[in-house]
Parts: sequence; C-alpha cells; structure tokens
Amino acid sequence: MSKDVDSIVSSIDEAMLDLVPAYANNREVMKSGLFRAIATGIESYAGSSSENGETGPKGATGATGSAGPAGTEGATGPAGPTGPTGPAGPTGPTGPTGPAGGGSGGAPSGAAAGDLSGTYPNPTVAKVAGVTPSAYGLTLLDDADAATARTTLGVVIGTNVQAYDATLASLSALGTAADRIVYTTGIDTWAESTITSFGRSLLDDADAATARTTLGLTIGTNVQAYDATLTSLAALGTTADRIVYTTGIDTWAESTITSFGRSLLDDSDAATARTTIGLTIGTNVQAYDATLASLSLLGTAADRIVYTTGVDTWAESTITSFARTLLDDADAATARTTLGLTIGTNVQAYDATLASLASLGTAADRIVYTTGVDTWAEATLTSFGRSLIDDADAATARTTLGVVIGTNVQAWDADLDGYAALSSTGLVARTGSGTAASRTLTAGSAQVTVSSGDGVSGNPTVDLAYASAVRETSGPTTLTLGAVADGQLLKRSGATIVGAWLSASLVVSQAGATIDTEGLSIVYPTTISSAGTVS
Repeated sequence: MSKDVDSIVSSIDEAMLDLVPAYANNREVMKSGLFRAIATGIESYAGSSSENGETGPKGATGATGSAGPAGTEGATGPAGPTGPTGPAGPTGPTGPTGPAGGGSGGAPSGAAAGDLSGTYPNPTVAKVAGVTPSAYGLTLLDDADAATARTTLGVVIGTNVQAYDATLASLSALGTAADRIVYTTGIDTWAESTITSFGRSLLDDADAATARTTLGLTIGTNVQAYDATLTSLAALGTTADRIVYTTGIDTWAESTITSFGRSLLDDSDAATARTTIGLTIGTNVQAYDATLASLSLLGTAADRIVYTTGVDTWAESTITSFARTLLDDADAATARTTLGLTIGTNVQAYDATLASLASLGTAADRIVYTTGVDTWAEATLTSFGRSLIDDADAATARTTLGVVIGTNVQAWDADLDGYAALSSTGLVARTGSGTAASRTLTAGSAQVTVSSGDGVSGNPTVDLAYASAVRETSGPTTLTLGAVADGQLLKRSGATIVGAWLSASLVVSQAGATIDTEGLSIVYPTTISSAGTVS
C-alpha cells in the first residue's frame, strides 16, 4: 500500500522540528524540495512492488501561503541566471504536536516515543507517519544535505536531471494537443499555436530553395530576385503627383512633380522640351560653346581672374587689389606708371643693341662682340683672355702678352714707320727724318750695264760695257772700290783704268774683292791699297 506524499512530508517536518531546532529557519524550503523528494522515495519503497503508474495531469496552482520565519543567512553561492518568479505553493496542514520534553524547557531528554526510538538527545527514526522505512529510506534520511540526497535518489542536477530553467518551466506549462507549435512571447516565455499540414510540409523542407518552392516563391519564376534598387523603391510612398529619383547607389527618394513637370515629361523630343521650359537655343539661351562650357566650370570666389590654358580651356587665378589697379589703367603709359616701369625713369627704353645682347646666352667663359650695327655675338673667353682683361694698364697688358717694348718688341721709331709706309719693292733710301723711298740702281750710260737694279730678284750687278771703263780726266785722287760683295769686282780682258786724277792711290777696301790685272792697264796710280786680292 502507498501513503500520501503530503502526509509523509508533514511527518518529516514534525520530526525535524523536534530533532533540529534550527530547522525552523529553513522549514518551507526543505518541505518543498528535499522532503518531498524523500517522501516520494519512501512511498515507492513502502508500497507494493508494482511499477509506478503514468504521471497524472498537473494540478492547478494553489493560493500563496503565508511567509515562514526567516532562516539563518548562508554563504553566498555563485550567481545563477535570473529566472522568473514562480507561484507560491499552498501552506501544508500543521502536523500533530510531539511529546513534551522531560525538562522544563531546553532540548528533550529521556526515552523517545512515537515514530522515534532510543533516547534523547540522539533518537533514531523508527517510523515515519506510522510506516517503518526501508533500509534505502534510512540511507536517504541520513543524508547531510540536499545535494547528497539528490545523489542517493539518482537525481543529480546536470547529470541525472535537467537543472531548473525558466524556458523549460514555461514550455512545460504548455499543452500537448495535436497540430500545435510553440513560439516565444517574451524572455523565457513560450506560447503555442496551431500548425497546419501545410505548415508541417514547409517545416520539413530540406533547404531554402525547397521551402520557396513549397511557398510558391521560386526566385525568378514566382517572385523578383532581391535587388537593392527595388528595395529602396518599395520603401517609397505612392501618394499623388510624386516622382522618384536616385540619391545614391541603389538609393531612391521621391519628390513632388507638378502639372508643369508632367507637361515636360510628355514632350516627344528635346526640341519640344526646350520650348516647354522656355530654353529655345538661339532664342532663349546661348548655343553650346566650348569656351563658355569651360568658363562655367570655374568658381566665383572673390578676387579671381580667368585665363586660357589651351583652346577653349580656361582656368582661374587670384587677382590682387594691385592687379585690379593695373587693369583699370586707361593706357599703356598709365599702366607703366602703376607698375613702376616708366620708360627713361624706371626702365631702359628699348634699344636694338640691348635687345641683341639680351638674346645671347649666359654660358661660362663667354665674351660679347659686335658683328654689325646693333648686332652682337659671343665667343669663348679663355682664362688667359681674362688675365689680359683684368690688367690695370697698358704696360701690364704688354707684359701679359709678352710684348714688352725694348725686351720683346722694337720700340717705336719714326724711320721704321717711314720704311713700313713703303708699298713698292726695291732698294730703300732714307729721304729724311721718318721718311724713306724705294730706289732702283740704274745705268748712267750705255757704258755700264746693271742687272737686278732693285735687288728683288737678286743682288744688283754692275758691269762695264766697254774696255775703257773709266775715262774721266778729273776727279778724286783716290778711287775706292769697297761696297762690293765677295767675288770679282772687275774682270774684263783688255780693260784699262786711266785717269790723271788717280795720281794718289787705288783702294779696294772690301775683303775678298778682286781686281784682276790680267789684260788690265792701270795708268798713273802710285799705290794700290787693297784688303782683297790684286792678281
């Protein structure tokens, strides 16, 4: 036979109140947890050996009982997940009062009675609610705490049984009628709803593609594939007189379109549209021009000026207040004054010579020189040239050039200038101070012949044309034949030097000159003086 579980719990509760005075502090917790588990175990062992029947349906939650006395504060355990507050169970009936203790107050003593045996202060449990517990029941009763009792019962949380979970508690409160599906309505809160055979056919689909087929939503057949543009368009409204436009990639917005806007949109071509908006080219607006297009791209910030950078291409640059004062000048002269470039005052007037010079390069070691009127060229200037140019005076320059007068070159002489002024060939005669003339030796008579009289083709040669070369009857007492070159002065067979005026001497002063006396008669001279040879 089995006993009522609630009755067993009440008996354990009464015994604990007698055995452990501090038990009262945790009475309600123990009754609802450990004691109910113990009672269930006792009942199963105390009854017949038949198997347990099916669990009956869960009863309705009872009214909330009064709060029990506060227990002693235990050690703080690890924080667990916060679950929803469960409904309070009903307060059980008060058990019978145990036998009075032997003393006046304090712990009981003496022989135990009732369901207990032995003596106080350490009696043993003989019966529980009049039922003698089995050996297993006694091993359960001597467990020191709830965790040990759960191990004895084979209900270790997390190993044998599921730990309390608010989600599971909410699910367990639901029914199990056919064709139902559960869903959450809040944190750890579940509800149930009907699921149809179609719903089950959808849930058993193996993948999304099959589910779409079940739903009749095959992409590209039944529905449009996802497109960000369509999604953006779908988010727009559908009020009257609206037009859509893009604000970014795959992003659309809407704006009001007026009746005028609609009249523009229904134009059949660009020309008609331009007429609608009053922009007929050549009538209302300027025709397209690349120059204007380039200008239109420029900004309109203050103090800017535009300029071309290519064909039909414009750019802009900053214009200063000074530049503006230049642009408002009435003429070039005023502009030059503004610029501080007044010709003849601030700057050199144009000069062809300066222009020619300006066109020359500025390479190293160059010197400029004229090649024509207002025309200049440049030539290399060597280090020697620079050393000549930097000489302080003419004397230093002559030293640099190696033409020191009297050392390297002849000093100036008027006679030399006279000789240098000659332009013809021939013998030279000094005709005065600083003057000279060309002369030619010529024969005075037919009795004398002269060869190369100007000395150009060779030394002048004088020869007697007749045997009697000298027929003077008067003259110097001495005939000097000295200014002759080496060689024979006179050699002519049968020639005679005759003259009373040769009474003193005949002198041949040039060494090497020869008077050949062979066939020569010399009349009257008393002396022949010669540095040469008389043969």
